[in-house]
Amino acid sequence: LIKLPSGAVRMRGYRPVINWFTDPNNISVSANWTTSNVSKASATGPDGASSDGCLLTCTANAANNFRQAYSPATIGGDTRTYRFLYEPGTAGWMRVLFYAGSTDRVTLWFNATTNTLGTVSTDGTGWASVSYALTASTQYPGWYEVYIAATTPTTGTHYMQLGFVDSNGGVTFTAVNGLTLTIAHPMLEDSTGRTDKTPSEYVAGDNDAGANGVKYFSTHKDGTDIADADYRGVGLNPNQIINTLL
Repeated sequence: LIKLPSGAVRMRGYRPVINWFTDPNNISVSANWTTSNVSKASATGPDGASSDGCLLTCTANAANNFRQAYSPATIGGDTRTYRFLYEPGTAGWMRVLFYAGSTDRVTLWFNATTNTLGTVSTDGTGWASVSYALTASTQYPGWYEVYIAATTPTTGTHYMQLGFVDSNGGVTFTAVNGLTLTIAHPMLEDSTGRTDKTPSEYVAGDNDAGANGVKYFSTHKDGTDIADADYRGVGLNPNQIINTLL
């Protein structure tokens, strides 16, 4: 079975890429992206649009976060790949984590000044780090990409969360007030069963696939063409729909 967002067309043979985040290209004003002790403001993103990026500013020397909730049962599978772009500001150490309940589960620290990775920690049954990386974006000079893939439980409410911290591996917040970071292009994928769990191309908005956040590619991730023989048409809606009005 292939699970797709409601209403999405299944293009058989093409490579589907699904971004399960809501409003990934409207971070600064969307209520789906919540904050605690962090403010959001529109910022020019890597594509040159003011709605494409979001300037995050820590507003207190206290626990802080920027996050979006999602349901693992709705997405399906048990492995997630999360990625985003950032443009350095004044922030030093940051932490990005898969989160559930009141416990940090899979956490990755990175330094947004030196643009280097820190440590990784895991906690809780069913949670494990799979892979992660921080690289300079070749498509968007001056921007960096961070991603982390992890196995997660299949029930409950989960969060992808980003926050400002004092140090690598630390969860203290004595000198973070006023620090800034600009982010863009957040992406949450179901990478269950994929050999290559690195992030796919960024997908947001309406791509004529029947649902937002869905796009079909005629190439593999390395850019090579998918063989024409693999294209087997479109999976149509099997439910009969009749308009009984005359």
